[in-house]
Amino acid sequence: MNKIIQATKLPDEIREKRELANLFKEFDDVNLARIVLYSAKDDEIADHVIRFFVEGSALIYPFKSYFVAIVYAACMIKYFPGYFLDITDALKCSDLLDKDDFYIPYNKMTYKIYNNILRWFERERSEILSFQSTDKTHRYFKEEFLIA
Repeated sequence: MNKIIQATKLPDEIREKRELANLFKEFDDVNLARIVLYSAKDDEIADHVIRFFVEGSALIYPFKSYFVAIVYAACMIKYFPGYFLDITDALKCSDLLDKDDFYIPYNKMTYKIYNNILRWFERERSEILSFQSTDKTHRYFKEEFLIA
């Protein structure tokens, strides 16, 4: 029986699915060309991430990491019900994006950024996974966690 937890790491059952998938396929984007903006301010990050949902994402960090983290957290809620209280609970997992050096979990340094983005979805009355820009990341998630 699934039980609700407040996670700082993904539950063992979910991590085991990822580990099994890694035996069959390598999930690594490190060789792709990317841009890193180290001095981006919180509002700038939130604005760019929202734009990624509307217009499509690009390999610009840390924006891409926030985008993927939100998509993955939404997928966690969808495919692993009962493990997380809500999307911010899933975003607290330090290993949500285990191979992303730019991912920072939901915490006291990042909560304003995540909350600004999540409030935008509420204002727009839109579901995170309803945006076409999430399709590729959603498929990647399903492969990584062995979801048919």
